[in-house]
Formats: sequence, C-alpha cells, structure tokens
Amino acid sequence: IVETFGIESRNHNLHRLGVLPAEIQRIRSMDFKDRGALILGPSGMGKTVFLNALLSETNLKENQYLYFSDHPSTKLDNVSLIELDDERQQLQALSAANLSSFDGVVLDGIHPTELGSCARIAGNQTLFASLTANPIFPTLSTLEKQGDSLGFLLNKFHFIIFTKLVPSLCPYCAQPHRVSNDEIIQLGLKPESFKKPFFYFAEGCDYCENRGYIDFSMIYEFLHLTPQVLKLLQENPVGNEMAMHLLKSGSLVPIKNIARDKLYKGQISLETYLQVLQKKI
Repeated sequence: IVETFGIESRNHNLHRLGVLPAEIQRIRSMDFKDRGALILGPSGMGKTVFLNALLSETNLKENQYLYFSDHPSTKLDNVSLIELDDERQQLQALSAANLSSFDGVVLDGIHPTELGSCARIAGNQTLFASLTANPIFPTLSTLEKQGDSLGFLLNKFHFIIFTKLVPSLCPYCAQPHRVSNDEIIQLGLKPESFKKPFFYFAEGCDYCENRGYIDFSMIYEFLHLTPQVLKLLQENPVGNEMAMHLLKSGSLVPIKNIARDKLYKGQISLETYLQVLQKKI
C-alpha cells in the first residue's frame, strides 16, 4: 500500500520522520559547508520529505539554496525554487546562475544519468541531490557503469541514504502478541534471532478506519562517507564484498536493522518486518 506522504511543516523534522537517534546524531555532527547529501529511493517513498527535513536542521536552515525540483511542493523559506519540466531544460540554468549568492544547490527528483553533469556544473558548491533509484550499492554500480567517476561524485557528499516508507501501527488498536517459536518458524524466521518473544499487531479500529495503521514510518539504509570509506570505494570494486566490509566497520547501516529496531519499539508489525526482509516492501 502506497500513499502520498505530504510535505507539511510538521514533517520538517528528522525524528518525526522516523530517522533513528544514531543517524540524527551523525548528521548533526557534519559540516555541510563543502559537502551535502545524496538521497535515494523509489518514487513516492519519502525522498523529498527527508530532504526538506534535512534542510530544516539547525545547522542548515539559515543557509540559502538554489532548489531544482520536478514536483515543487516544498514549503521551505530558505530556498529559491525552480520547477523542472519534462525536458529538464531548467538544469541548464546551473551554468548561468550566480551560485556565489547561494550556500548550496539542491537537485530534487533528478535521474541518475543527470547527477554527474549537474555535479560538475555545480562546481565547489555544496550539493544535495535526490534520485529515483535503487538501494545504495546497485545505484553506485549503475553510476559507475554509465561512466561517472565515483571518486568525484562521492566526494560531494557526507552520506548516502536510501529511503522507504512502511505502514506504522495505529497506536489506538495496537496490541502486544506473544509469538511462539512455531509461529516464527512458520514465517520462515529463526526464533533465536529475536531478542524478545512478543511484538505488536493492530486489528483496526474506527480511528484508523480498520486499516491497522494511520501513518507511515521511514526505514532506510545509511552509508556514512568518511575519508576511510571514500578511499575504499575509490580503490575497490563496488559489490557484496565491499558492502559486508562496510557493515562490519559500522559505516553502513542496513535497512533490515532499522526495520528490526522499529519492530522492537512496536512501530511496525512482524508481518511488515518479514516483508522488508523478503524485499517485498
């Protein structure tokens, strides 16, 4: 089930979007004077909402940005908005604009094939970009195959995040349910892989119109592009072996870990968690 996640002022908060404290702390410790962020995800899955929340952070909201978007619904006060049409001709304004008047450039909703050329035109400006794209490593492979230099592109960003929205349990009808080992096994999971034996489910009520959820929570994978990570990505093939190395080092936070955290907190159901593991959602 997919519904539009509206761009409202109340959504301009990373915590409310469901970004976990560890990643919020990392983001707030970053200096965005020369490097920005790369946001990936399917269409309608929270990229723009995350981008707006990021630009509303205390260390960014006083800056001014030249903001290109193919769906200009932003309500930010610190942007000069340029709407992109189907031909994307407005992106040519990057080469003619007086970028010294801005603290950074925002490219919201561009295609992966446009990232390299736009990054070159933006020059030394701080760059924030959202792409309708796959998870982090498949996207990096795609960028590499189309001839873009990963070293050049990744040096533009502090981090990469891949976002998705999943149903968040209705707090008015959510109930704890103690799950037996047999039930967990029937779901194709291992009982010993869980810390506790009970989770939450929602049958539906008048408040949530019997859907069992009233909102959406963001799950994501997050790659912190430290100097060490940048060096590894520039000198080694992008693939599963690299991903495993970054997982072990703590630089890469996988989407299943975020979903599990929200499962334990009672924000999503065991069924939703299973769909995340099976890549059905």
